[in-house]
Amino acid sequence: LNGQHIQGSPFEVVLTSGRFDASKFQVEGEGLNTARAGEPAQFTIRAFDSFGNQLTSSELARLVFRAVLHSDAEHDVSIRKILSQSAGAVSKSVVAAATSVAHSVGIGSEESTVTITEGDAGDQGVVRKVVEKVTHTIQGENVSNHEARFTLDGETTTGTYALNKSGEYELRITVAENGSSQFELVAKSPYTVKVAAGSLDLSQTLIEGIPTGQITIGDASGSIHIRILPRDAHGNFIALDPSLGRYILYFVLDGEKLELPVVMGPNGEYALQYTLRKSGEYGLFITFVGADGKEVYVGGSPYSFGVGAGAVNGARSVAQGRGVGVPVGGITAGEPVDFEVITYDSEDNRVTVGGAAVVVGISKEVDGEQHTVEGKITDNDNGTYRVEYDVVEGGQWTVEVSVGGVAVRNSPFVVEVLPGALFGEKSDYVVPKNAKGREFLRVNARDRYGNKKSKGGEKDQVAVYLTKPIRRPAQVVDNEDGTYTVKYPYGLEKGDYQVHVEVGGKEVQGTGGRLPEFVHVETEGDEVTKDDEEYLRKNLTESAGDVMALLLKMEPSHREKFIRDLQKLG
Repeated sequence: LNGQHIQGSPFEVVLTSGRFDASKFQVEGEGLNTARAGEPAQFTIRAFDSFGNQLTSSELARLVFRAVLHSDAEHDVSIRKILSQSAGAVSKSVVAAATSVAHSVGIGSEESTVTITEGDAGDQGVVRKVVEKVTHTIQGENVSNHEARFTLDGETTTGTYALNKSGEYELRITVAENGSSQFELVAKSPYTVKVAAGSLDLSQTLIEGIPTGQITIGDASGSIHIRILPRDAHGNFIALDPSLGRYILYFVLDGEKLELPVVMGPNGEYALQYTLRKSGEYGLFITFVGADGKEVYVGGSPYSFGVGAGAVNGARSVAQGRGVGVPVGGITAGEPVDFEVITYDSEDNRVTVGGAAVVVGISKEVDGEQHTVEGKITDNDNGTYRVEYDVVEGGQWTVEVSVGGVAVRNSPFVVEVLPGALFGEKSDYVVPKNAKGREFLRVNARDRYGNKKSKGGEKDQVAVYLTKPIRRPAQVVDNEDGTYTVKYPYGLEKGDYQVHVEVGGKEVQGTGGRLPEFVHVETEGDEVTKDDEEYLRKNLTESAGDVMALLLKMEPSHREKFIRDLQKLG
C-alpha cells in the first residue's frame, strides 16, 4: 500500500489446472492404429485443460476414461443371425432399418429412430420386433463392443485392450468427471484400428465344401468345390506366406491315390474344383507341409464320403447271359433261358438302384412274317434286371434290349435256337425223288416241337423193317445232319414189302401223314460201301444170304480182308 508491502505480502499462490478440456488431450501409441489378434495393444493419454496445462496425477484420478472398440462387421453378423430367426417375410427395408438401429445402439446412442422407406405397412411390425431383439442383444450382451482397461502412471493414463477378431475397428475414447454420466470424446477420437490376424494355427484351418453323405455323379453335387482357409488361434483368416508351407489334397478310391493341385487365389484362399467321374467310397485327405517338411492333417481330415453313379445311360449298359448268346453258344428249343441287363452311367459306373425303363424284344422272321415271344423282366432293385424267356421254334432269333429307349451295347443280339432231344412222335420220313441204288427212304429226326435235328449220332434210335412175310431189318445210314438214309438189305428178293419205321422206339409216319404200307423192290442196287459192311456185320446171323451176295461183289483183296474179319467175329 503506497508502495509498501502489506502484512504477509508477498503471498504464495498455487495455481491448479482448470477443468479438463478433452479436445486438448494428447493420445499416442501403436494401439490407436494397429493391433494383432490375441495380443495386448496400448495407447497413452495425457490430459490438459483448455489453457494447455497438463493435469496432475491427482487431477487425473478424478477422471473416468472409457474406450470402446466397435466393429460394424460384428454387428452385421449379429443382425443376420437375428433376422434369420425372425418370423415372416423380411424385406430390404427391414434389413436396412435394423442395421441402422444396431449401429446406432452399438456406438452408445440412447435413442434411435427407425424410418421405413420400402415395403408395406406389415413391415413396420416386423421392424419393431427385430429392432427390439437387436437392441437387447447389443446392449445386454455387448456383442460387438469391446472396452479397454485403464491404468494411471503418474501424469499418464495407459489404455490396454486385446481383440481376438481381426478386422477394422472404431476406437472411441471418452472422458468424464467421476460420478458424471456426461462423457466427451477426447481429441482426434474416434480412431480407426486395424487388427491383423495372429500366427498360423493349423488346428483352426477351416475347410469348406467337403461332401457329406452320398453325392451323385452328373448332378451339381458331383462337382467338388473345396476352399481351404488358413486361420490363427482365434479363427481369423490369414493370407499365408507361401514360404511357410503348402496344402496338399488327395482322394483315395479302391487303394488308388489321386493328388490334386491346391492353388492359392489372389485373396489368399486356397481353392480346388474337381468333377468326380468314378463312383465308390472315397477318402479325402488334406494336409499341410511346412517349411520343415513335416506333414500334418488339417481341418478334421481325413474325410470319407460316398459317390453314387449318375443317371442310367442305355448305350453304356450291357446285357449278358445265354439268353443273348453271351458267352457265345446256342440255346435249346423249349429250354427256359435268361440273361441279365446291367446298367451303367455315362462314366461307366455301375448303377446300383433300380427303376430304369428296360424293354426287350424277341423275334424271328419266317417267310416274311414276324414271330415273337414275350420276355419276363424282373427289376432286382440294384441296377440289374433279369430277363427270362423260352423259344420252341428253332433257328436264328433276334433279341433287342434297350434301356431308357436307347439300345444297350451290342444290341440287337442274334441267338441260335437248337433243336432239343430226339422225339419219335414228331419225326417223319420221306421217299427221296432221286434215290440211288438200294436207297428207298430218308428219315428226318425231330425234337418234340417238330424242329429238325441238325446233327446225327442217333442211328441206333432209327429202325426200319421190311416184311414179306419174314421181317427183315433195312440198312440205316447216318448222314450226320439229322437225317438217315434207309437202304434195302442185300439179297432181298424183288417184290412188294410192308414197311415199318421206328424212331426212338415209336412208329412214325411219312410226310403226308401216313405210313406207306408197301414198297416195291426192283433191284439190289449199287456197289458195296463201308456202310454196307457195317450193316452186314451187325446182321450176319439173320442174313447169311446177304453175306454171299456181298462177297461176290467185292474186289479180291477186299474180299480176303472181309473174310478174315468175319472169321475174327466167329
